Amino acid sequence: MKSILIAVAVAFSNALVAQVNSFSGKVLDAQNREPLAGVSITIYEGFDVRGSVSNKEGAFFVKTVGPIDSVKFSMIGYRSRVYKIRGLSDDLKDTVMMQTESTVLQEVVVHPMGAMDIVQQAARKILLTIPSKDFESEGFYREIIRDKARYYSVAEAVFNIQFFVREKSFKMQLEKGRTKEDVAYTRLFEDFHPGGGPEEAVGQNLITHIPDFLNLSRLKNYTYIKDSAVMRDGHFIYVISFDQQPDVHQALEKGKMYIDADDFNLLHFQAENSERGMLYLKSLRGNDKIFAEILHIDFTIKGWARTAAYSAIGDKLFLSYAKMDHYIAYKQPGKDLNLDLAINTEFLVTDFQRPILKVISKGEEFKQKDLVANLPSEFDSTYWGNSNILSPAAELRTIMDSISRRNKDLPVSADLHGWQSFNRNYFSAYVNSDSITIVAVGKCAWEDDETGGMIFKDLQGDFSIEARLCIKKRTNIAEEPDNGFQQAGLIVRDEPKNKENNFIFSLGTGGNSKPKYFIKRTFQGKTKGVPDKIDSLTGWLKMQKVGNQLSLFRKDAENSDWMKVDDYELDWLKDNLQVGFSIMSRFAGDGPKQHPDMKAIFSNVKISRL
Repeated sequence: MKSILIAVAVAFSNALVAQVNSFSGKVLDAQNREPLAGVSITIYEGFDVRGSVSNKEGAFFVKTVGPIDSVKFSMIGYRSRVYKIRGLSDDLKDTVMMQTESTVLQEVVVHPMGAMDIVQQAARKILLTIPSKDFESEGFYREIIRDKARYYSVAEAVFNIQFFVREKSFKMQLEKGRTKEDVAYTRLFEDFHPGGGPEEAVGQNLITHIPDFLNLSRLKNYTYIKDSAVMRDGHFIYVISFDQQPDVHQALEKGKMYIDADDFNLLHFQAENSERGMLYLKSLRGNDKIFAEILHIDFTIKGWARTAAYSAIGDKLFLSYAKMDHYIAYKQPGKDLNLDLAINTEFLVTDFQRPILKVISKGEEFKQKDLVANLPSEFDSTYWGNSNILSPAAELRTIMDSISRRNKDLPVSADLHGWQSFNRNYFSAYVNSDSITIVAVGKCAWEDDETGGMIFKDLQGDFSIEARLCIKKRTNIAEEPDNGFQQAGLIVRDEPKNKENNFIFSLGTGGNSKPKYFIKRTFQGKTKGVPDKIDSLTGWLKMQKVGNQLSLFRKDAENSDWMKVDDYELDWLKDNLQVGFSIMSRFAGDGPKQHPDMKAIFSNVKISRL
């Protein structure tokens, strides 16, 4: 962290006026005008409290649900500033200077207490600051994986997190996410994720995990020193250094924590592995160890660092920000991997406490492998629009561009040019030149009353739709999908009613790696299907609707003739229809490889009125 003996300037956008519900700006060092990272930004919207933080470039962007009442900028070492948004005059200056507060050395007595006394008070206070009722939060997560100077993966996601206080547990649900991967290397994460991921970041909350260095039963394992006291909002904050005792034969941490001198609330800590304990470190435990042995993975933790900040809302403390760095040696001879990995993660709570209206079900709950395996691989600049929760730094854009060049990615656009989407959480779709690509990101099926993902146009009357379809693995475009029921193709669907009516003509897998095409008819929630083997998952498909008759055609090459597959009489074709492209990904089990791994590219798309 930069020295706390600084002044910062916050540059607001001109939109920061009454009834504003979004704003952006930059946090700068007032002395040298360099960006300041990690400034905590708390947004008050009536009874709701949301959060943000400045990035490595000092930039931030905040988009809120409703009108903002006030915004608070704070950081240990300078006086917090609160801006009342309602009633601000139009002549608000673009730059607002924030005054530092002096550091007080250890010799200045705030209270006649030693370091251990302060830590014990803080440890006891934690039990009183834990929320008493179950609640849910929303949070933004970012993960960057690299090997020395080479970047392999960037992932971002928004999660809904539900905390269950009595059970000391939480559940996470992925709301939206994206990742850019160097697929030649990140295939390893299909089997085993070497970092803790978003669950570890959320686990920095005080409900499910109290840090060992503030756990009353484990304080004896540490030494504590009162370094200094700093000022915040006119009162003192103790700065306590800690390290594990020399005679403790465990892999523990060292670092600093910041404790309010008035109420002994833990505000912030920074911790890293202690050199004293590295001899006793066990890199893998439990199921992770068994899994690594099965896959012949040599996994060694070389070190780590973590930071957490907490916000007081009333008399309770809530996790507001967490940052973690893992340094790992990773070898997997079977995949010719010998990596020296650095995994950097950030987690920002953007909505602190809401009542739980519906508990996340088991099927909706986030699984660790989903972060890489179940997110779109196309990291285009329009994906988040202007609602970035943690503003991307220029470094992040450089990383993504570097990975794109290695993977020879073409420019993409999130604009589907008039296409509508259904069940968008199951897939990612984007435009690449004259083609439409759909990537399966969630398990789903078009079976009976189950519905998968699709993009479509509303059509009436007679029509024809055709396209060249090429299906590849998402993680290796040189290969075809080789497991599960992973299919994509043309779809005609009745407008949603009580029971599902649709007709799908698709290519894909049907329980094994052999390519097939499928004809699936669903009427009143009951599906009948006819598969047939083909040579590859590249070919042309065509549907033609005249009256109540639907005709299917296919061909293998661009210059060959269309071959009629069959005709079907369907009474529901007289209604308004949804016509477009479908995707599904279904598996018999839930093993490491039982997740979507397909990319469907529809090119030469043509829709004609007959």
